[in-house]
Amino acid sequence: MSKKSDTTSIGDITFNKLSRLYWLALTLIALSAIGSQLLIQYYLQNQLGDAKVINIAGRQRMLSQKLTKEILLLTNDFNSKNYRKELRNTLEQWTLAHEGLQYERESLELSGKNSPLVQELFVQIEPYYKNLQALTEKILVVDSIPFSDKNTFKNEVLQNEKSFLKGMDNLVFAYEQEAKSRVKNIRFIEYILFGVLIGLLFLELLFIFRPAAKRIKKLVQELSDSEQVAQGIAKENELLVIEKDKSLKALQTLNYALD
Repeated sequence: MSKKSDTTSIGDITFNKLSRLYWLALTLIALSAIGSQLLIQYYLQNQLGDAKVINIAGRQRMLSQKLTKEILLLTNDFNSKNYRKELRNTLEQWTLAHEGLQYERESLELSGKNSPLVQELFVQIEPYYKNLQALTEKILVVDSIPFSDKNTFKNEVLQNEKSFLKGMDNLVFAYEQEAKSRVKNIRFIEYILFGVLIGLLFLELLFIFRPAAKRIKKLVQELSDSEQVAQGIAKENELLVIEKDKSLKALQTLNYALD
């Protein structure tokens, strides 16, 4: 009875210990998977922002060319209300996008967070941006430009637009390079997380599952040994019973003979 109780106690202890080890292993794996997923989602969300920024920065090039074209058209035809309306709309879009790339604009879903390099590039094109903006606003408020000043005005617009376009090309390239760099960082982080997960599984195999398997094997061996001992005791008891029966028969025979 004591042997059976000891075996049951060992089994309970082993089972409880294995349960704790398995729960620990599952918790570590779950935390690793959740943490890696949250981190990757965070970087992917930033990538969506990068795509938006690059798209708007590239669109600025188109808007600046459109702005220049409409300035030149209005210079040749001041009486056209359509040219004036289109130019005003283009100026508003162009200005909003330019400021949105540098400062937070919820309407454009822009955070306005730029690296020092991008900030420096914006500083470089700021004079051309201001000049184009001033020239546009000037032509929107005047009724005409003297014929002698038209060529000078047009050349000034074209020169500023050319410099602004060159600066925007550099900005778009910088945005693209930074986005590619962040993609590389995401891949590197993914490799690190994958390595951590594999390492975690290896450590769990080494320090949890392997010892657990050894404990189970040991417990099974102990149970098998206990069973063999129990069988041996049972056989001994059976022999004792047989001997007892023989002794009883012998006593009965002797008793009968004495009677």
